[in-house]
Amino acid sequence: MKFKSKFNIAKWEESTIEQLTLDSKVSNAVVEYDLEGDFTGKAKVNYQMFYDHVDSENHLKSNAQYIGLLVVEGEFQNKKGTFVLRDEGTFENGIARSSLKVIPGSGTDDFTKIVGKGGYEASHTDSTFELDFTL
Repeated sequence: MKFKSKFNIAKWEESTIEQLTLDSKVSNAVVEYDLEGDFTGKAKVNYQMFYDHVDSENHLKSNAQYIGLLVVEGEFQNKKGTFVLRDEGTFENGIARSSLKVIPGSGTDDFTKIVGKGGYEASHTDSTFELDFTL
């Protein structure tokens, strides 16, 4: 099976953990997304981020690498539940690109046996989330 959904940032709270140089830092971001499309629901994640270039005047010109555990809750074709994805990606030239992998054993309810992988690409104007999976 496969789903494709759009997502919007509902919340983004980022704080600097360590300013390494004037141009680099490590930060933590607590983020919530709303998902609409084949899969409808919400997702929450706590990203650990490393910026190798910080542009304080225009964040779209910053570059970063990030990892997080994305907790996804919602509905797909009348199946409901929650599962967790390992989210690893980069932010460059205003675009976030991530690879996603379902963490085995993380599914609940109708997603108890979910296995799969996917990814997303997000800009300030468009964000698409895709997952290939089996239940």
